[in-house]
Amino acid sequence: QNGFKVIVPKRIPESQIEGCVGLELTFWLKDRLKEDARHMVKRYCEALGVKYRGIRIGTPAKLWASCTKKGIVTLNWHLIAAPKPVLEYAVLHEVCHLKYRNHSKE
Repeated sequence: QNGFKVIVPKRIPESQIEGCVGLELTFWLKDRLKEDARHMVKRYCEALGVKYRGIRIGTPAKLWASCTKKGIVTLNWHLIAAPKPVLEYAVLHEVCHLKYRNHSKE
């Protein structure tokens, strides 16, 4: 339920198994983050009366999250290691940018 199973094909050399498993773990973590974020984004968009077009999981060099004018919310995949309230804050902050494209008091 809270794990995954990696089946390594026999054709993968022993020296590459660790890298392959690490890559699969990264994919799994990103998918899990995206699923958690999708529920949060949907809930906050409904509450604020705004629409989003999608969620991206990436590795921005200096940002935890961002939001485009077109409604794409991008989250740094390292947020998967943060406590849920931190992810929730990042998501809410970016959803607010769908309504207010600045950091004013509004």
